[in-house]
Amino acid sequence: MSTPGKGPSLLLPLLALPREELAAGEPYAGSVGEWAKRITEAQETCVLVDERGHVVALSRGCALLLDHGTSDAIGRPLRELVSIVDFSATGVPVDEPEVHLPPLKALRSAAMARGLVRLRLAADVAVTYDVVGVPLAGGVGALGFFGEV
Repeated sequence: MSTPGKGPSLLLPLLALPREELAAGEPYAGSVGEWAKRITEAQETCVLVDERGHVVALSRGCALLLDHGTSDAIGRPLRELVSIVDFSATGVPVDEPEVHLPPLKALRSAAMARGLVRLRLAADVAVTYDVVGVPLAGGVGALGFFGEV
């Protein structure tokens, strides 16, 4: 499952898992390290956070989106790397970004989370993203996928 010229998709490993593994709650390839490798190589704009919400890995697209170099972002709380603003004309910063950011919601709830999130980017431009957060089995972290709306 790949898009011509875009490389492999992260969904293929998820779809290839035997149903018994999914039912048993085993994460793909058994470790956060394996997920980190896939995220780093991904064509999608995505991030992997650990159980504390700190960035473990991010794709090149996500590093560009967050305007942080990969090495600068690793180990930092995701909530510190994003500037979430409301949907008003002026884009007022929101309090408690972890409440609005689906990967962090997925960590807290142990369930998939999705929402529209407006981020203020480096050029002081606010852009809206459809963000999906998916918890990893065993509470070891969560994946976040960002799609510009």
